[in-house]
Amino acid sequence: MTWTYPKKFSLVLDVQIPYNYSLNSAETILKGHMMTDKPVNYTPEQTAQLVANYKAGATVETLATMFGKTTRSVVAKLSREGVYQAKSKTSGVARIKKSELVDRIASLCGADAESFDSLEKANHEVLEAILTNLR
Repeated sequence: MTWTYPKKFSLVLDVQIPYNYSLNSAETILKGHMMTDKPVNYTPEQTAQLVANYKAGATVETLATMFGKTTRSVVAKLSREGVYQAKSKTSGVARIKKSELVDRIASLCGADAESFDSLEKANHEVLEAILTNLR
């Protein structure tokens, strides 16, 4: 009489290992290696220098070049350290919506706004140029 293992178990070296058992035990034991420590991207000295330079006014791009890292890596590290401030997206002037620009263009052309709806797919700068030239 042969005995078969349930589907959720596998036979490896005559040892039952559940199929969802962590890789830290089943696979690493069979392959003969253990999980190593995670490599350190930034040493404590690098972190201190990174934070000091950022607080002194260095840009993220400059720091990335200086440390040989990507800008995303530098931003992530500065965020973890609690010092990163995202660039403000507004320049102080409220930007007019493209739909409003299209409505103004339509009124200057003497047409109803619905006939100009497809213009909303154009770049904002192009719509502003059209509006400026129509005035």
